[in-house]
Amino acid sequence: MKKNMLFILLCIMLPLCVSCVEIIQPNTPESCHCEYDNWTIEAESTCTLDGVISATCKHCGKGTTKPLTAKGHTLNTISGISPTCTEEGLTEGTECTVCNEVFVEPSIVEKTPHNYINGICVSCNSLYSSQGLEFILNEDKQSYCVKIGDCKDSIVVIPETYNELPITLIKSDSFNNCTFTKISVPSSVLTIENGAFYGCTKLESISLPFVGKSLDSTGKESVFGYIFGDKEFSNSVSAKQAYSSLWAVTYYLPASLTRVDLTNDKIPFGAFSGCSNIQSISTADSIQSVSGYAFLNCTALKSIPDLSSATSVGDCAFQNCTNLVNISIGKPTKAIGDNVFLGCASLTEITVHPDNPTYKSIANNLYSKDGKTFIYYSQGNTNEEFTLADGVTSIVSYAFYGITALKRINLPDGLEVIESSAFRGCSSLINISLPNSVTKIGGSAFLGCEQLTTVVFSSSLTLIESYAFQKCKALTTVILPNSLVEIGNYAFSVCSSLTKVYIPNSVEIIGENVFWRSYDAIIYCEASEAKEQWSMDWNPSNCDVFWSSKPDIGQLI
Repeated sequence: MKKNMLFILLCIMLPLCVSCVEIIQPNTPESCHCEYDNWTIEAESTCTLDGVISATCKHCGKGTTKPLTAKGHTLNTISGISPTCTEEGLTEGTECTVCNEVFVEPSIVEKTPHNYINGICVSCNSLYSSQGLEFILNEDKQSYCVKIGDCKDSIVVIPETYNELPITLIKSDSFNNCTFTKISVPSSVLTIENGAFYGCTKLESISLPFVGKSLDSTGKESVFGYIFGDKEFSNSVSAKQAYSSLWAVTYYLPASLTRVDLTNDKIPFGAFSGCSNIQSISTADSIQSVSGYAFLNCTALKSIPDLSSATSVGDCAFQNCTNLVNISIGKPTKAIGDNVFLGCASLTEITVHPDNPTYKSIANNLYSKDGKTFIYYSQGNTNEEFTLADGVTSIVSYAFYGITALKRINLPDGLEVIESSAFRGCSSLINISLPNSVTKIGGSAFLGCEQLTTVVFSSSLTLIESYAFQKCKALTTVILPNSLVEIGNYAFSVCSSLTKVYIPNSVEIIGENVFWRSYDAIIYCEASEAKEQWSMDWNPSNCDVFWSSKPDIGQLI
């Protein structure tokens, strides 16, 4: 019994093998296959240095360590700062967001120049005026005149005041033959005399409070060239400026001048007409109206004042602005005059505010809001074929004037009137079929359509006005409808290929020289003789005429 109790105690106290009663030896570091868990960070890793972690064997208690791999840099872009006219800027850089090491150091960007208009920087509102200008007290002792004086600046800024009095006058010799490239005239100036900037051969940009001599000038004094004068100088270009629909005056501008900024929104009649070197014209605010002839023949003009507030655009306002690409018509525009976009050879885009009550744009062409009147075809369009929108009843004068790319035009049923010169100069137009609803063809409507070979006339046509088909040199046959009442002067003159003409008995009026220089035409008249209201000179080229004749139309074609 005592021996058994001893054995049990030994088994409890010593690890004995139950089979052989051999004492089992515990693991030692030398013999243990260590297993580690519960690793502890002893030293954190950084962007560039390894860290250290440690653990203890769960069997033998041996401790160990191993490296914790470096994390590597976490790169971030340091945002750049745009420079202003008062603060330097910075370029972008690169840094690590963990250790803050900078890899690309931002560099300093110099301040931008001030943009002074009327002596005030439009960016920071700081005041500036050129140094060395000469100021002369006016006779009223309450204001000053300004002259170039000893100023050598390439950009001249005239202040609004001097000695706390306004600068109101620039005399005719104030800035003659100056070499600055830009000048800003303040709104305090009320008068700029004729030729004040004569001979400024290097001038590129000018900022003015008005166009011409003063804000309320009229006639020759109201146009832009007045301040440069009517005398030619070195490196000048002539500008024939219309100051009325009948009268014009020639002034001379610096050829280098391409930009004009106005600090008001009033642009007089013909203000910039004939200024062929000006590329950009701006106003401080959206202009309320565009006067007639305002930009006529501004062939270099690409940028125009904001028209979003304009209520009207006068006659010929942008005529022959051959570099103008787009026009945007605002919501309040209720009146667009005649020939406004005539000769705008590069114009490809006409947009109209969707809420405009008078006009709309379809495929960049201008229509009346109700779609009944076609007003203007974008002349820069190079398509050879065009289909007029359904619903159009009239085509206004000069709508397709000078469109040389068009070969075919499809007109909608319901069209009633083709106004004067509507298709004048469409030199590639091959044929035209007039819907039976057309009652009138206006004067010169197809004048100069030199490739036009065929015209199918409307069965409702009553009037062909003067010169309607003059110089249609490829036209061979004219079969006029039984509805026609009147043919105007020179209507089919200089149609050198015309060989057959049929005039129905319905025609009561024929003007003079209708077939002048259409020498080879044979004319078949249903009437037995010339009627009372036929001009004595209706056939001056003595073309052969067959009276009381109504040949088979099929044989004439």
